[in-house]
Amino acid sequence: MVKLLSTKELRNMPVADLRRDMRNLQGELAKQRMGLQLGKEKNSGTYRAEKRQMARMLTVLGEKAGESLQSTKANSTVAAPAEAKPTKAPAKKRSVSTKKAS
Repeated sequence: MVKLLSTKELRNMPVADLRRDMRNLQGELAKQRMGLQLGKEKNSGTYRAEKRQMARMLTVLGEKAGESLQSTKANSTVAAPAEAKPTKAPAKKRSVSTKKAS
């Protein structure tokens, strides 16, 4: 069983450690899921807690990815596009005939 960490503790972890722990947790979740489906595992509370832990880890990884993306955007010297692409004209509406096909 993986030690459940708070979001604050997860945010302080390096990305490599988060990814390693996520792989371990995915394996454990798969085992527990099978155990629950086969009736071998009786405690579904630990499964739910570990699923929430996985969601926390994914959230923190997403936050860290966003932070690194923002920092690279701030440091980049690429100019933004001058104007947006022109939009297409709306499609023409066709009239619906009320004649029945023979």
